[in-house]
Amino acid sequence: MFVADLMANVLKLLLYIAVAVVMVYSRGYLRGRDLYRGEFFVLALFATLGMMVMISANHLLTLYLGWSCSRCRSTAWSRCSATRRSPPKRP
Repeated sequence: MFVADLMANVLKLLLYIAVAVVMVYSRGYLRGRDLYRGEFFVLALFATLGMMVMISANHLLTLYLGWSCSRCRSTAWSRCSATRRSPPKRP
């Protein structure tokens, strides 16, 4: 079901580093635009989980499961942003 080889481990390590950099640098951006809420970090970690499953997939069904987990992130993000109240516009 899952592959545990050197290539998968290297790709997972690169994914961990990329996600850590995104999480660190996005904090200032989100605070500056008053969007610093927990939903961004939860959805980013959920997408990370999906990408890790896709990296380690050995069967097509497992690959699809990881892809759908990553895809669910963008759908959930659009639903969260559509229901969130926007701050009033300044004249």
